[in-house]
Amino acid sequence: MDMEDMVFDSLDDLNCVQMEEVNAENRKPFEGLTYSRYISLQQKKKRPSYIFRLAVLNILNERLLK
Repeated sequence: MDMEDMVFDSLDDLNCVQMEEVNAENRKPFEGLTYSRYISLQQKKKRPSYIFRLAVLNILNERLLK
């Protein structure tokens, strides 16, 4: 059923259905690619800690070289 045809009793009900729709859409593969937005986001979540560690190491190296 299309969301436009649905009647919601509360904002929470609407939000739940919207989140289900967003999650389903995020798991569909990108056009012409083999991975989805969900997979891409999962991979990006792992990267910041690596980038943060590199930044910290660079700061420490700069302090040691002074």
